[in-house]
Amino acid sequence: MSKSAAILFVHNEVDTIGWWLAHHATIGFSTLIVCDDHSTDGTLTALSNAATLYDIRVQSADTTLSTRLERQTRFHENALAQGHDEFDWMMILAADEYLHFETARSVAEFTANAPGTTIPVNWCLFGSSGRLTPSAFSPVETFIRHGLLSLPDHRVVRHLVQPRSLDTGLPDPFSALDKNAVWDEARILHFAASDRESFF
Repeated sequence: MSKSAAILFVHNEVDTIGWWLAHHATIGFSTLIVCDDHSTDGTLTALSNAATLYDIRVQSADTTLSTRLERQTRFHENALAQGHDEFDWMMILAADEYLHFETARSVAEFTANAPGTTIPVNWCLFGSSGRLTPSAFSPVETFIRHGLLSLPDHRVVRHLVQPRSLDTGLPDPFSALDKNAVWDEARILHFAASDRESFF
């Protein structure tokens, strides 16, 4: 059976991390590999608690690296390298990005007939949907208005990749800027704005 992993680097997302974990476990990722960048709001505790219920592999960011981007890049590179022989498919996501399938019921079903070793999935950007304050419900339920398919930002992609096929470097989210976005089979629901209070 196909094994898959979602990769997440996170900082201070205690209010929404549970929704992210639940969503990606529900759509069939076998494992969630999460690196906490020394959160101060309880995110690490929430991750540790969730790891008792599912295969969530929690790490802490490398403090010898001075910038968040350096720590994130190192973690992503290590996660893909370590998953080389264990996982058939892996995907790097952010805490405000949710992989969504239009017809497939799981990661395994979506990747079963993949034509290659990399599957690009376009962004779908959501706004505040008029919300002024945080919601008790998941982002998927809370934010329901998104930009038109033709929005240039939707050309940004996240990749489901077969780690054994990666030669060097990380998948490039800007590799499809010259192509129109396609949402026929899947989208990355990108909750970039959130509610007004959280955004500001």
